Amino acid sequence: MKQTSFLTIIITSLFLSCSEDAPTYFYEPVNFEILRLGSNIIDLVLSQDGNTLIASDAGNNRIMFFDVSGEMFLTDVLVVGSKPNGLTLSANDDYVYVSLSGSSSIAVVEIASREVSYIPLEEDGPMDVEVLGDLFITTFISDQSVYHRTKLYNIASHEELANKPKAGLITKSDVGNSIFVLDKSFERVGLYRYDILNNNLEGNIQSSDIALHPAEFNDLHYVHNVGVAVAISGLDFEGNEIKNVFLFEPDGLNLLAHLDSKSAPLALASLDNGSSIFVSPSKEDGAGTFIIEFDTENFLQRNYYLTAGRLAKSVLVIDSENQYIYCAVDDQADNSNDEPYSNNSFDIQRIRIVPHDTYNINDF
Repeated sequence: MKQTSFLTIIITSLFLSCSEDAPTYFYEPVNFEILRLGSNIIDLVLSQDGNTLIASDAGNNRIMFFDVSGEMFLTDVLVVGSKPNGLTLSANDDYVYVSLSGSSSIAVVEIASREVSYIPLEEDGPMDVEVLGDLFITTFISDQSVYHRTKLYNIASHEELANKPKAGLITKSDVGNSIFVLDKSFERVGLYRYDILNNNLEGNIQSSDIALHPAEFNDLHYVHNVGVAVAISGLDFEGNEIKNVFLFEPDGLNLLAHLDSKSAPLALASLDNGSSIFVSPSKEDGAGTFIIEFDTENFLQRNYYLTAGRLAKSVLVIDSENQYIYCAVDDQADNSNDEPYSNNSFDIQRIRIVPHDTYNINDF
């Protein structure tokens, strides 16, 4: 059942100026559009037509299907295997691929029939998955980084075609056949690029070291015509808490910018033309928790979108028409009980994207 929450916020903002009277801004009541689920949501994908949303629920070993063409509602629940994690759709949206981090397989769900098949793997715990034509890529993280692996497979035959000694979150370019792997090995966190050529993983382009290990991987996202955005939690090389997104250009993985999120970034998304990057921060400010929109021309904050509570890592998507943000949000209403996963009880929130220049954020 869909429920809507209401919150009234009044904020007084004072700015130093030549005048004696500083401006006061009043924020009107906010109507949150929320679909109540109370689930441990790990990943979200959205169909190209913007009508079907799919979520992985690791706490219940299932994926969930939602109709979001109008009012949001749950249409189907499908048990797929142990600890479903990363999701990716085939190019024509006929199939969704699910990395089962609690098993040794990838689940393949035919969306029309809801039939599930499995691709067996030789290693346990695939972390993430991407599909490129008739191939798929997955990663395996080991306690010893020397055993990390990114592997390329043929979908039809399940044959392993190639592997590289890096592993973590993966994302693919929307042009060409490049994949990007966020790896933590030998006390360092770095980004790697491989090109899929002749059924092989070619090249080994590496960014400069991003942070010290241990670090928590939150999200990795390819931004059209811009580069690769990295969201992690941890410490930088000066021992300070990381409070920004790292943005790298895609060819040589040179650092383009730091996007200042004020706290560790949890999730990333972008407009399909690459003009904006959206970031879910890990901490709220004095008025609440806001998803931040950054302009990719000047890397400054462009807009802010108020959410209903704490945000989930790696769970942020935007429809192909650039009209809505979908995120997983926890208003912490049920986190004081002893129910399993109550501290990871997330709902789906939909937020309408504000057209550029509606609010002149940086014009002061």
